[in-house]
Amino acid sequence: LMNEKWGRRLVYGWLSDARVFNTTFNPASQNPGVDMAFAEGRKQAGYKLLDRALRTTPEQYALMMKENQYA
Repeated sequence: LMNEKWGRRLVYGWLSDARVFNTTFNPASQNPGVDMAFAEGRKQAGYKLLDRALRTTPEQYALMMKENQYA
């Protein structure tokens, strides 16, 4: 998956959807405790994918980040 440009784009999209590159705090939240707990759960799934990508294809991970530097 990480050896193909479309695959790296897909993985980057999953990591972005999991918001691994963002904070979980939302100052506009009506229920910050619940919202942050949900966001942290989503982020943990993203961290699992991130860990796998970094352990198995570190060179492709670096390329993926470079390809999405201005996305």
